Amino acid sequence: MAVERLQHHHAHEGLELLAANDGQLGVELRRGRLLHALHDRVEQLRERHGVESQLVNHAPGIALTTAQETQVLHIGSEALANIGRHAGATQAWVSLMLHDGQVEVRVEANGRGLPEAAAKSPVAAGHHGIEIMRDRARRLGGKLDLRPR
Repeated sequence: MAVERLQHHHAHEGLELLAANDGQLGVELRRGRLLHALHDRVEQLRERHGVESQLVNHAPGIALTTAQETQVLHIGSEALANIGRHAGATQAWVSLMLHDGQVEVRVEANGRGLPEAAAKSPVAAGHHGIEIMRDRARRLGGKLDLRPR
């Protein structure tokens, strides 16, 4: 069982977006639509993998730029996709929180969790998505934490 968390410290305007998909999601994701888009990803996890999922917003009125929302969406989407593909989970939870001016997106599941080797060296273990999520978090001035529930 792993918790994938993004802590957003001091956001930068006009972040460079990664990967070809970003343009597509950037069009889909308009400012203020992060919760709606995350909800759609939670529903996709339920429909595609049978994982009962819940999204909880503990940060109403959160203000992020469109670029920041897009990056957060990509991180959350990858975390949920990993749960569907690898965790063998039956339940997943996504929480959006605000702590001392920091945005936290927590994605949790009751599945197998991440192998220790993948957590320490994701690329060497063939888990490129984890390194991409870490890079996205760094670009936002945050970090990605992987740990047991």
